[in-house]
Amino acid sequence: MKVVAFLINQLRKSGPVNVLYELVANIDRTRYKPIVIKLMTDDPNKNITTKFEEIGIEVIGFKFSFWDLELRTKRVAHIIGDCLLEKKVVLLHSHGYHPLLISSYVNLDIIKLDTQHCISIDSFRASRGRIIGTYMHYRYVYRLKKISAAVSISKSVKDYYSHFNFPILIHMIYNGVNMEQFVLGVHDKQYWKKKLGFANVNLLIVVVGHLSKLKDPLLVVKAYISMVNQGYLKNSSLLFCGAGSEEKECKALAQNYSQIIFKGYVFNVADYLRAADVSICASHSEGFGLNYIEALASGALVLSSKISTFNEFSQIYPLLQKYQFGKGNQKELEEVLMRVEKKTENIDSLMDDVIANFSSIRMAMEYMDLYDVYLNSPNV
Repeated sequence: MKVVAFLINQLRKSGPVNVLYELVANIDRTRYKPIVIKLMTDDPNKNITTKFEEIGIEVIGFKFSFWDLELRTKRVAHIIGDCLLEKKVVLLHSHGYHPLLISSYVNLDIIKLDTQHCISIDSFRASRGRIIGTYMHYRYVYRLKKISAAVSISKSVKDYYSHFNFPILIHMIYNGVNMEQFVLGVHDKQYWKKKLGFANVNLLIVVVGHLSKLKDPLLVVKAYISMVNQGYLKNSSLLFCGAGSEEKECKALAQNYSQIIFKGYVFNVADYLRAADVSICASHSEGFGLNYIEALASGALVLSSKISTFNEFSQIYPLLQKYQFGKGNQKELEEVLMRVEKKTENIDSLMDDVIANFSSIRMAMEYMDLYDVYLNSPNV
């Protein structure tokens, strides 16, 4: 059995880690033995290492600091290389900025793949500021040339990285969602509303994700308050599942509106989406938009910003095009919310298609097929 190592910074609740979990959970272990190597110590409040261990995944943890990974990259790569040798790893699959850097410096004759989870210039600038973020972007792009191949999580991401004319192939595999959490059990939204304390709410709007400038939760709060003040969205609630740098300002703006609720990080996101009538994705940049697909799979109508990834989804599902709004455009979001009050479409038909085409099982099969190609024909 061939050993595949997945290299990641931390195992904390986030989009890329959720995708990694679904990938290793669905790998055929008669073909591959997956192990996970995490480079840093986890935040104890967000650590989901045990979730991986419970499904029989070996997790090897290191305690490198950010500056170890950034300034002592080659030394860290040497240590990781020794670990890979010991475990007889034949393919190293990195997820994230530092994991890609480390992988690119590992001096072993193994296949190295990297999953591109974001548009680097946008994501790195948002998380680290313009100067450091730009430096990280160029370093990431340069080191991508030193691995075997890359995998983009959407056509939009692939198009972005293809402009750099890498000497490696860039493949595209959509992220996958564990559809069982939406397919199994009760499908009635009123049941879930009652269970979560929203039995008397006619319109439940749920926003899932990090409350950061890149996700623009402030835009959602401002648009919702404006609509409520104009007499619209009666008997509705706006619920945020997530936390982040914009949380304080959002709460300050919403302090006089009891129908705006901040739940912080929750581990039962699927339950809230199953209760949701509407979900809003206001991001300024996304590699994929896992929450978008999860919301559709749960039967929620998705309102989204007009960014390349969400435009890609709305081309697949044209019904959703009229529920898009300009990035950062409060007036357009309010107009879309007005359409929600008057909507007559039934989106149940979308649920079946989303469940069929964006499942974690499909994703894992495509990755395994790709592993086969590179391990059987390393010069592809």
